[in-house]
Amino acid sequence: MLVEVMWTVGPIMILLFIALFSFDLLFKEDVIPDGKQFVAEADGSTNEFAFDNDFPASRMAAADRHVQVFQSSASGVVGLTPGKDYSLEGLGSPSVVVKLKTTPAAGDKLVVRMGRSLVGHKAKEIALAPTVTVKAVGYQWGWTYSYPDLGDFEFSSNMAAEGTVPDEVFRLEVDNRVVVPVGETIRVITTARDVIHAWA
Repeated sequence: MLVEVMWTVGPIMILLFIALFSFDLLFKEDVIPDGKQFVAEADGSTNEFAFDNDFPASRMAAADRHVQVFQSSASGVVGLTPGKDYSLEGLGSPSVVVKLKTTPAAGDKLVVRMGRSLVGHKAKEIALAPTVTVKAVGYQWGWTYSYPDLGDFEFSSNMAAEGTVPDEVFRLEVDNRVVVPVGETIRVITTARDVIHAWA
């Protein structure tokens, strides 16, 4: 009898232990990122730039990790390091001032991301608010997509027929691909229409 109880309880305890680390992710899936990006063009004479911290009081940028600063020039975009390349004043107030250690050249751009929607490895990246919402409905051999923010329309996307695509992408390729902007935060709302495993 004890062996049967242990045989049943043991796997349940293992599954519960594995599941514990997923609960946080489960709740994060329902949070819409609210990060904002600001761009200021340098004039070559100032190293201080002010940005509105116009989030609700509970979501204001109040710590260094809530602000990311990048400098864009003709040679590319460089991520700046807090304390080394810049300092912040006014965290938690309606206006945040970014003070660069060196004055950027005229025409360079200062890109500032602010927000508490932290993602990525060790939650070091700020997720910007979504610019596009895609509603995707899965069914057994295809999908329908709509862009609710951009109008009242939808289109179907079906699995490509065998023989119309190379074998290595068969069952992965479709006849009508969904299109989203590159480098933007996209919110995808998913559901299934006919079978529960439509998104498997």
